Amino acid sequence: MLHTAEAMARELGFSRMIVSTADIQRAAFRFYTKSGFKRARSEIAEAMTVKQAGGSLLRHYFEKAL
Repeated sequence: MLHTAEAMARELGFSRMIVSTADIQRAAFRFYTKSGFKRARSEIAEAMTVKQAGGSLLRHYFEKAL
């Protein structure tokens, strides 16, 4: 699915892809790293949102040139 998303993004003219995961999702962290993404930044979420399970979670943002 990731390869399909990358191909679609390229076709739409995007030059990079940004993804994120929480520190508690170690498998996703490894998956993105093995898929060629580089960690761009990490930050602690202040509060729970509809996109995040809870506050005080460490989130990692990864970026990849397409």
